[in-house]
Amino acid sequence: MANFNYEWLVLTALIVHALSATSYVESAVDPSEIETCVRHLDERCGKEILLRVFFNDANPSVDCCMEITEMGKACHEKIVSLTLSSSPLYQKNSKAILGRSQSTWNHCLSTVRSSSPHNTSCPPVSNLTCAKQIVSRIFRSQGELSNDCCGVLVDIGKDCHDKLVGAHIASAKLRSNKTAILSGSTSVWNWCTYIAQSLPSVKACGKRIDNDCGREIGIGIFHGKGQVTKQCCAKLVTMGLKCHDILVKTNLARPQFVKSSNVTLNRSTKIWKKCISYI
Repeated sequence: MANFNYEWLVLTALIVHALSATSYVESAVDPSEIETCVRHLDERCGKEILLRVFFNDANPSVDCCMEITEMGKACHEKIVSLTLSSSPLYQKNSKAILGRSQSTWNHCLSTVRSSSPHNTSCPPVSNLTCAKQIVSRIFRSQGELSNDCCGVLVDIGKDCHDKLVGAHIASAKLRSNKTAILSGSTSVWNWCTYIAQSLPSVKACGKRIDNDCGREIGIGIFHGKGQVTKQCCAKLVTMGLKCHDILVKTNLARPQFVKSSNVTLNRSTKIWKKCISYI
C-alpha cells in the first residue's frame, strides 16, 4: 500500500496537474504535448483513467469516456507512454499496462458510440460541455446544469432524452443503478422544462439585482448562512416580491434543493420580511 501511495503521487503530478517535473522524465514524448492533451481532462477523469490503466481498476465512467475520446487516441497513448517511462515498476508491467490502455480506449469508444444519437435516431447534443453536465448530473448526481444546457436538453425532446439515458445505462453496464438513474433523469428533465418555460422571467428579474447581492441573498436563503446587508436588502425590495418569488421558486426546482423546499421557503419569507423592515 505504501508503494501505491507513492506511485499515486507520481501519477497525479505527472498527468493530472502536468507539472514541470515531467521535463526530467526520459521519454520520447514531448512534455509540452502532454500539457496540451491534459487540458481535455479534469482531475477526476484523469484519476479514473489512470487507475484503470495502471492499477486495473474499474472502467472509466460515461462522462470520463466522453473526455478521453474528445482528447483523442494519440493524446491517450502519449500520456500512457510518458507515465510508463516514469517508473521501473510500470516498465516491468508494460505489457499488461499497454493492454489495459488499449482496452480502456476501446471501451470508451464503444461506450460513446453505443450511446450516440446515431444509434437512437435522435439529434446530437453537439455542445460537449452540456453533454458532460447532463451526464454528470444524471449518472453521478454531481454538478449543476446551466440554463443554456437545460435549453439544449429540452431542444432534443423528452423521447430522445429517455433514449439517450437508456443507451448510456446499457453501454456502461449500469443496470444495477437503473432505478436511481432514471429517477435522476426525470428530476433533471422536469427541472430543465421548468427553466425553459420560466427563463424569460428569470432573466428579466435577474437584471434587477447585481451579482454580489444576488449571491449574498441566495446563500442566506438556500444555505442558511451569512447575513443580508441593508444595502442588499434595499436592492431586494426594489426588485420586488414578485421577482423575489420567481427567482427563489426557480432555484427550488433544482434537483438538489427539492427535498429542502419547506425550510428554504421559510428562510425566503424571513429574509423578505427582514428586508422590508429596513425600509
